[in-house]
Amino acid sequence: MLTTSIVLFCFATVVLARSRMYDACIVGAGPSGIAAAVSLAQQQLRVAVLDRGRGALDNGTWLTRMPIPDEMRAPDKLKPFMLKSLDGYDNVNHFIGEVFNIVRTKPGRHGHFVVEAEGRRVRARRILLAPGYEIMYPNIPGYKDAWMKVLFNDPLSDGSKGNLGAYSSAVLATDASGSVLAAMHLARMALHYTDRVTIYTNHNLKLSDDISRHLLYEVTTELQKKVRVDNRRISKLHAIEVRSRKSSKGYAQSHKIVIFFADGKDSKHSFMFHLPTGKLNLDFVQDLHIQLTDGGLIKVDPSSMETTEKGIYAAGDCVSFKRTIIRSMFTGQLAAESIAISRLFDY
Repeated sequence: MLTTSIVLFCFATVVLARSRMYDACIVGAGPSGIAAAVSLAQQQLRVAVLDRGRGALDNGTWLTRMPIPDEMRAPDKLKPFMLKSLDGYDNVNHFIGEVFNIVRTKPGRHGHFVVEAEGRRVRARRILLAPGYEIMYPNIPGYKDAWMKVLFNDPLSDGSKGNLGAYSSAVLATDASGSVLAAMHLARMALHYTDRVTIYTNHNLKLSDDISRHLLYEVTTELQKKVRVDNRRISKLHAIEVRSRKSSKGYAQSHKIVIFFADGKDSKHSFMFHLPTGKLNLDFVQDLHIQLTDGGLIKVDPSSMETTEKGIYAAGDCVSFKRTIIRSMFTGQLAAESIAISRLFDY
């Protein structure tokens, strides 16, 4: 009897989810998606949040640039805390499952979208894409393990704790940072924290020559003394944990990076900066007919976060290379405001 009741309840839940028309369906439950969901819920709109169950926060160890207590900066604590903000809203449904496709039924104010996901089909008047951005790790052994421990994309990345002070640092000039402009930008940022920085091109001899010429002819003498270029081929990266000076809370743990080269030698630095490439966490993005930027991000109107397809909005890491939690929340909030206003004109 109990089993039958459970089956009937599950069936009723699925039918309800399939038949209900939502004002907005949010694809992604990161900071931008949750911020948008809360804003829309407070404006009495019906919202479905489709959560793939994993995201960029899972790779971090320490979240920066957030006005929150230190005890909440661990991703495994902050993410559940943010999801808890959805509790108490009867007009918000949070579902776990991968989204496979989004189809527009018909254009115009009476049209809607059908979202196909694992175990359910969701109908909604508006779509907010907040799927995040998946990093494509270079084919260098040890890179993934070092990421967000001692290998960052900027000084205030999740994990760095903004405390990188040391004598020497490194820049990996490959992928998105594989140009003179990008490598020098990271090198200058690194010099805010260290006295010396080495730019590693991983055996890209042409780039090594280009950076060397840039240092010789286009920068100050002071900068020339602080930046060097190394073109040796990298065979492995390794993050080692070290114990820093003792404080009132005990010994603080930090990391250093060891770079192993094909010639059998190695080099140690306090940290490394690198801009890896990546892709949108949305395999069917091309099927939506929305325009992308030259960098592969979703193109939006910055005043409304609406994409080039009417009724489809985007927010978070999928619209900007400057990826911070505060920025993601802001774009999610902006998208929510735009969606709420647009719904007023449907009546």
